[in-house]
Amino acid sequence: MVRLTDHGHIVPLQDFVGQGRHTVVTLTARQRRFLDDLVSGIDAIGAGDRHAIKRGQDQARRIISDPARVRRLIAKAYGASKLTTNPISAAEKQHRILAVLRAHNSATTGVVTAALSPDLTKDLVAGTLAELAKAGKVRGERQPDGPYKRRLLI
Repeated sequence: MVRLTDHGHIVPLQDFVGQGRHTVVTLTARQRRFLDDLVSGIDAIGAGDRHAIKRGQDQARRIISDPARVRRLIAKAYGASKLTTNPISAAEKQHRILAVLRAHNSATTGVVTAALSPDLTKDLVAGTLAELAKAGKVRGERQPDGPYKRRLLI
């Protein structure tokens, strides 16, 4: 849910408080249908529903028989695994990005990524910049010549 929130796909109504009370989010009708279908499919398979199991097996066969799709899914899973793709701690990522911003006075995500590549990917840089902005350490200035921001130290 945090990743969905960070990417702007969902909006938290209330922050995570503890084991008894969790983050409250809103979902679009499409997101709700997707989650309903996913959960009911998992429940049906867990309950031993033969039709659900057959549908899952058929879908697995379709996916496996499409090498390009398998490559995309593996790349997506690999990219989503922060420890696999980048075991650098959040503090170290922030330290490195702040150092680049100090050296350039301001920089776009692309400039920061280029300076820290291959250690940090564009997604990791963007996520860390968002964390730094939330912490009040950097701010973004939208540029008049394009849909991008220059990041500045605060």
